[in-house]
Amino acid sequence: MNERAEPVPVMFVVPCFGYGGLEQVVLHLARGLDRTMFRPSFCTLLEPDPDLFREIAECGINCHVLHKGPGVNYALPVRLAGLMRRERVRLVNAHDIGATLYAAPAARLAGVRRLVHTDHSQILTKKKLLPVYRWIMKNWVSFSITVSHDLEKYLVANVRLPGARVLTVPNAVDAARFASGADASRLSRELGIRESDYVVGSVGRLTTQKGHEHLLRALPKILRAKPDAKLVLVGDGELRGELENLARTLSIESAVIFAGIRRDVPELLELFDLFVLPSLWEGQPLTIMEAMAAGKPIIATDVGDNAVILGAGERGVIVKPGDSSALGLAVIRLASDAALAAALGARAQEYAASAFDVQSMVKRYEEVFSAVMADDTRRLKV
Repeated sequence: MNERAEPVPVMFVVPCFGYGGLEQVVLHLARGLDRTMFRPSFCTLLEPDPDLFREIAECGINCHVLHKGPGVNYALPVRLAGLMRRERVRLVNAHDIGATLYAAPAARLAGVRRLVHTDHSQILTKKKLLPVYRWIMKNWVSFSITVSHDLEKYLVANVRLPGARVLTVPNAVDAARFASGADASRLSRELGIRESDYVVGSVGRLTTQKGHEHLLRALPKILRAKPDAKLVLVGDGELRGELENLARTLSIESAVIFAGIRRDVPELLELFDLFVLPSLWEGQPLTIMEAMAAGKPIIATDVGDNAVILGAGERGVIVKPGDSSALGLAVIRLASDAALAAALGARAQEYAASAFDVQSMVKRYEEVFSAVMADDTRRLKV
């Protein structure tokens, strides 16, 4: 009788580890991977959020921080290669470009010939790096996973990867956690929300990508039609000060609440009357999926797979990215039509309960990892 094979040591490499969709996917994988098949370890190149880092360590895996620092760190692949050797890694799963550009050469130095790249949001802003990225993806990456069909098309068209080497594995959320109808009364008091306020909420990092500027610029129009509106922005980032200044310039600061990073998102969603994500580009944002699971009416921009998961308007309102006027009109429309808002929220929640299954996502990653280890990724596209 053949003895059962030892679990494959797989290392997850991420650029940083804060509160975002990428991090939640990695947490789901860390918790859900079959430990008889894979032995996971974890590495973040930049300093992580301490609480979230503790959370992944509690999954029973070895966790490492490489303290990359600002700018390009040319010594980092050597250090990362040493870490891979110590963990006896045989498979690397690098999440997003910032991780792959370091993890790919590190894997080569460590003698690891199997690397899976997961693309969450195509953000290669330095165009001069595109030829380098193409070469690495073609020669040092075994297979690529994207979180949306839009990103899969990007890798094939712009990075010029063969379609047979790219697969979309949609993100997932614990729908039951967000459908529980959490008690938001404490948060109402904490944030100064009155019962009569109409709460428009958005969850996401305060960065250019998330397009908060356009939502703020839409707010004066919204307030003229809905004076009791309050905008709650959940998250933090490099643009916080700039966005706070913009709110003051527009004389809407009394209607905007910057809530910062929060771990009580289910309660926050219960507080929202309407969820808005004004992103300029995306993959498949978990925040929309969480809002859908909570049964919230949603307005989102037509980027990434937003229109796909919102059923081309069947489960939410889709607007053009960067269009403050369209955002404002959409908010006013749903704020003025409670029946429409309720219907959109109900259809979104019904879809989320069946479509966003965490176990299915983890199982698909296991299939990709197994196929890569067997040098037989053709079966993934059948």
